Amino acid sequence: MGEAIENWDDFRAMLRGKVFLVGVDLLSGDGALIEKYQTAGVVEELTNDGFFLLKREDGSLFTLPYEPTSIKVADKGEYTLKATNEVIVDPDYMTTWDVKLKSADDMADFKAKGFKR
Repeated sequence: MGEAIENWDDFRAMLRGKVFLVGVDLLSGDGALIEKYQTAGVVEELTNDGFFLLKREDGSLFTLPYEPTSIKVADKGEYTLKATNEVIVDPDYMTTWDVKLKSADDMADFKAKGFKR
C-alpha cells in the first residue's frame, strides 16, 4: 500500500473523479461486531468542512470524513463487494473504519448516507 495523504488541500486537488473502496466494521454500543460493510464510489464532491462525497453505482452519495491515517493507495486488482457482488477493478484508494452504532436505525442510515456532517 502507499503512503497516507496528509494535507487536505493537496488531497482535494487530486481527488475528484478517483474511485474509493470503503470498508466499515459496524459495531454495537458495547463494541461487538455486527457487520462488515463495504461500499465503493467515485469522488463527486469535496466540501470545505473536510468531507467528500462518493457517488455509488446506484447514484446515491456516501459521505466520508477526511482522515489521513485511514486513506491508503489501493493495490491493483479486482475487489468484490460481498453484499452486492459488485466488482471494483483497480480502485484508486481504500479506507477502513470502525463505527459504533446506537440502534438498527443508525445502521440503515449509515449504509444509506455514510458519516454525518
